[in-house]
Amino acid sequence: MLKKNIFKNKNVVVTGGAGGIGSATCKLFLDYSANVYLVDKDKEKISKIKKELNNPNLQTFYLDITSEREVKNFYKKISNRKLNINHLINNAGVATLNLCKDLSVKEWDLVMSVNLKGMFLMTKYAIPLFNKGSTVLNISSQAARRAQKFTSHYSASKMGVIGFTRALALELAPDVRVNAISPG
Repeated sequence: MLKKNIFKNKNVVVTGGAGGIGSATCKLFLDYSANVYLVDKDKEKISKIKKELNNPNLQTFYLDITSEREVKNFYKKISNRKLNINHLINNAGVATLNLCKDLSVKEWDLVMSVNLKGMFLMTKYAIPLFNKGSTVLNISSQAARRAQKFTSHYSASKMGVIGFTRALALELAPDVRVNAISPG
């Protein structure tokens, strides 16, 4: 069993923090005394989860992780407070269902933009705020390894998460650990 204050004074960024996996992740880190920066694009869900968790260590941010300007501004706020990032959880993701022959470029771009570009931007601009011992956890999916009809674009994006994670782990080692998990 972990000590209740194991993450005291640790700063954790969780993208997609108002969704299912994201909100559970935020709750768990808060239970262990972390300072949690919940990032999401759904104002209604952000408001709901903020009320549910009702914790002074929770800060919420309405943020489009696919916008480089918004991501840079988010990290600038953290940097201006002289804070570092101990843990980055790249959880935000989007999925649609469609056969490849029926898939629009707009739908492809949405999935790739959120699942890959957003993860890239959130990581790229967090790197200067990492210190020795920081971690990055990227959320992939079993869809990266187990193909299904209607998910060619989603599967491709989640396999991209795995490739990005492997390369980034080599780039940031030994000071920062980078891993991916594949729920599903």
